[in-house]
Amino acid sequence: MSTTAPQPPSKNPLKQQIPVPPTAGMFPTLPTTVANLLAVTQSETVARMTVDFRDIACFNGAPGTGKTTAVTLATQKVGGVTWKYCIPPQRASTKGAMLALYESVFGWCGPLSEREATDALARRLSEGDLGVVIDEVHHVGLLGMQQYRHLWDRTCIYDERFPMIFVGCNVRETLARADEVRTRIARWVLFDHIQHPDDLVTLAHELHPRLAVTSESVLERINENITDGNIRAWYQFAKHIDYLPTTTGKGKPKPIKGEDIRRLQNLLGAR
Repeated sequence: MSTTAPQPPSKNPLKQQIPVPPTAGMFPTLPTTVANLLAVTQSETVARMTVDFRDIACFNGAPGTGKTTAVTLATQKVGGVTWKYCIPPQRASTKGAMLALYESVFGWCGPLSEREATDALARRLSEGDLGVVIDEVHHVGLLGMQQYRHLWDRTCIYDERFPMIFVGCNVRETLARADEVRTRIARWVLFDHIQHPDDLVTLAHELHPRLAVTSESVLERINENITDGNIRAWYQFAKHIDYLPTTTGKGKPKPIKGEDIRRLQNLLGAR
C-alpha cells in the first residue's frame, strides 16, 4: 500500500503540499552495540504484542536511559507493519502534534488544518499496514497525547486500528490526570538508570573490551561518579577509552584503572 496522501479536490489545501526531507518518518541510526538489558528484551516483546493487538504501548523513563535505542531496535525486529517515526516539536499545539505525524506518515507538508490532517491520518492508518512511534511525546503534553489517542479512536470508524507506541519522559505522571488516555495504554516498558550489578556488567561487556575485563567494583565507581547510571553517558565514556594513553591496541585488553578514570572524568566534565 502506498503512503501517498489521498488525492484531494482541486480547491483543497492538500493540493498545495510540498515534500518534506526524505528522512521524515525514519528512525535514528542505532549505535554499533546495544546491550541486551532487560528493558531492551522487553521492548521487542511489547512491540510485537502492540502489533498483534493493534493497541497503544508506552516506553517511559528518564533521558538517556535507552528508550529510543530500544524502540528502534524493537521495530526493526518486529514485522507485520511498516513503522513510521515521529518527533513532535517542543511545546507543540494539538495541531502541531498532528502535522508532525502527518509529515512522518505521508512525507508531505502544507497549509493543513488540524481536522484535515487528522481525517487524512485516520483514513491512512486504518489501512492496517503502518505502525506509529511518537518519540519525545512529552513535547506535546497532555493535550497532544489526548489528540493522538483521539486519532487512534477515530480509526475504529474504518474497522481497523493501528499499533502506536509513545516514547517519553514522565508520561505516567502526565497521564495520571487523564484516565481516558492512561487506560488506553495497554502495556508499559519502564526505563531507569543502571543500578543492578548484572545490568552494569552486561552493559560494560558490550561497550568496550577494556570495560569487559574491568572489575565490578571499578565499574560501580564509574557508574556512581561519572555516568550516574545513565546509558547515554556510558556510551560517551566508552567511546573515549581508545584515546587513553594506556589503550595501546596491542595484546590483551587492560582493565580500566584509577588514572584512566581520572583522565576520562576530566575529559567528560564529570564532577
